[in-house]
Amino acid sequence: MMNPLSTTPVDPALLDVREIPCSHKHAQIFGRWDELPVGGHFILVNHHDPVPLRSKFSACFPGAFTWEYLLRAENEVRIRISRLKATAAGSADIEPCNH
Repeated sequence: MMNPLSTTPVDPALLDVREIPCSHKHAQIFGRWDELPVGGHFILVNHHDPVPLRSKFSACFPGAFTWEYLLRAENEVRIRISRLKATAAGSADIEPCNH
């Protein structure tokens, strides 16, 4: 898939939430998780390390995901979140972050 404004390929697994208001970020992330097939992954891009998000994943989906840091820079963090097993749908209803 190509971005029509550039010649750089766009990774369909990429979920860049840097420009999404905080009140909507978690819904976007958990929505992507709900759509993810077992064995699939997406790459979360954020301005900072989303430690509270990882805690929510751990509490809601124990043993069902992996969390792999691909990049930890000053203003950009990239994390590959992979689904290891099926979980209940509807996680997009989990409450948003507080900051």
